[in-house]
Amino acid sequence: MLYMRVGLAAPKEEMIGDLMYEVYRAVDGKQYRLAAMGIRALLEQVMIQMVGDHQTFDQKLDKFQKQGYVSEIQRDAMSATLEVGHAVMHRGHLPTERDLTVALDIVEGVLAPIYGHKIEADKLIDKVPPRAPRPKKS
Repeated sequence: MLYMRVGLAAPKEEMIGDLMYEVYRAVDGKQYRLAAMGIRALLEQVMIQMVGDHQTFDQKLDKFQKQGYVSEIQRDAMSATLEVGHAVMHRGHLPTERDLTVALDIVEGVLAPIYGHKIEADKLIDKVPPRAPRPKKS
């Protein structure tokens, strides 16, 4: 499994990267319940950072989507991923490694544009030469 450690300067972003790293360690150690709870905590912290704290997970998800951080499809996938963590915490569910692989794919898909793509895209555009001015029409 690829370790995704977000190594950005801001403390909140470092916390997200550290938590992601711990989740991967839990999966590698076959501590699937801990990994699922970590994923749940990770997604909640990301939503709180981006849209503030709200009373329920559904309210956080709604705000997260409405503010453009995820599409409707991603929101539904996040909801399913959060439900795995809820089931572990409240109903004694034991997810499989495959369940967590799917959940982590979803998490990475959410985190990449928020924490990684913007920075990388800014670096990329800085390397691109500007377009030549268009000739004026007479």
